[in-house]
Amino acid sequence: MKRLLFLSIMLGIFAVNAQNQPLSIRTYGYGPTDLDSALLLQTDFTYGGNGNITQEVKSNYWDGLNTVVQYHYDQNNRMEFLVELDENEDTVRKEIWLYDAVNKKIEHTVYRNLSGELSPSERTTFIGVNDMNEPEGGVTIEVLNFVNMGIKFRNCTMVTTEVSQEQGEWMTLLTTTPTYGNGRITSATVLPAIEGFEIPIDFTIRMAFSYNVQNKLSRIELSFVPSALPIPIPFATIENSYESNLLVDSIMNVDLSLIATLLGIQIPPFAYRQNITYNSDKTIACISSLYSENTDLNVWTLIQRDWYDYQLSVPSYAKNELKLFPNPTQNVVQITTENDLISTVSIYDLAGKEVLNLLNINDFKVDIAIQDLSLGTYIVKVKTENNVLFQRFVKQ
Repeated sequence: MKRLLFLSIMLGIFAVNAQNQPLSIRTYGYGPTDLDSALLLQTDFTYGGNGNITQEVKSNYWDGLNTVVQYHYDQNNRMEFLVELDENEDTVRKEIWLYDAVNKKIEHTVYRNLSGELSPSERTTFIGVNDMNEPEGGVTIEVLNFVNMGIKFRNCTMVTTEVSQEQGEWMTLLTTTPTYGNGRITSATVLPAIEGFEIPIDFTIRMAFSYNVQNKLSRIELSFVPSALPIPIPFATIENSYESNLLVDSIMNVDLSLIATLLGIQIPPFAYRQNITYNSDKTIACISSLYSENTDLNVWTLIQRDWYDYQLSVPSYAKNELKLFPNPTQNVVQITTENDLISTVSIYDLAGKEVLNLLNINDFKVDIAIQDLSLGTYIVKVKTENNVLFQRFVKQ
C-alpha cells in the first residue's frame, strides 16, 4: 500500500486546473486480485474567488494523512503560493513562487515542518523565462505525471534544483539546460551535482522529446552519459498515444541494468502505464495506473484507479450508504440508498469504459438489467442529490 501512495504522488495526473475544475477525485488501490481493491483517498475541491482553490484529502487507509491544501494565484492567474494543513490545522508544508520579470526568473521554494517550525527544504529556479504573463510561464500548477515532465521546462533556458543545508545554505543537486525548436522543447541535458547524490561516477542525463503530426508530445527518451565513456545509454522511454487529440495511453519503460552494472548493483527492469478515459465534454473520467515487472511480455497489473466527479457533491465516507443485490449476479442488479434519491447510475468495466448509463431515476431504488453485459467485474457510479458513491459487482 505504501507503493500505491508513492504512485499517487508521482504519477497522479489530477491537477488544480482552473479549466476542468473537478469537484472530487476518488483513488482506489488494487491488490493481487481485483476484489482486494479499497478506497484509499478521497480528494474534494472548493473553488473560491480569484481562482483560489481548497483541496481536502481524506484518507480511508492511512491514519494521519488527512490534509487540506489551499492554492492561491496572483492577478495574472499564476501560482503564488500554496499551504498544506494537517488535521489540527497546523501548516506542514508551504510552497512559494516568486516572479522576477526584470531578470526573467521564477523561483519556487518548498518549506516543510520537520522540527516544529517551517524551514526551507528545496528550491527550483527557472532562469531566462521569456513570458511571465503566461499562466504556465515555466511552471505548471498541475501535479505532474511522467507524460507532462516537458512542461516544466517551458520558456526558460536553465533550471536549477537545490536542497537546503543545516547552515542555511543551498546545495545544487541538478542543473537542467533545455533546447527548443518551433516553440517546443526538443531536448534537455541534466547535470547532477555528484557531491549531492554521493555517486562515484561523473555523468549527465539527456532527454529527447518527440512530437506527432498534431504537435502532441509522443515520446520522451532518457539516456545516461558517463563522462569517462561519453556514449548515451538509454534507460527510460515514455510513449504517449492519443485519440482525437486527447491523451489516452502513456507507457514508461525503465531499464537501469547497464547503469546498475556500472554502480555495482542490480535493478530489474520495470514499467508504469496510465490509461485515461474521458467524458463527452472531454473532461477526464477515469485514470487507471498499471505496473509491470516483466517488460518483455507486457504483463500489466492494475494498482490504482482515480475516478473524477465534476458535479457538486458532499463528501461522505460511510460504508453502508450504497447497497447492491444480488452480488454476484446474472441478469439484474438492484441498487438502493438509505437517505438520498438516486439521480443517475453509470456502469464501467475495469478498463474505465462506460458500458451503461441511466438518467433521471429520482428514486431510492433502481433495478438494472445487465444480461447483455459480458461476464466480469464492473464498477457502479451512483450520483444522488448530495453525493457520488461507488460500488462494484460481478456478472456471472
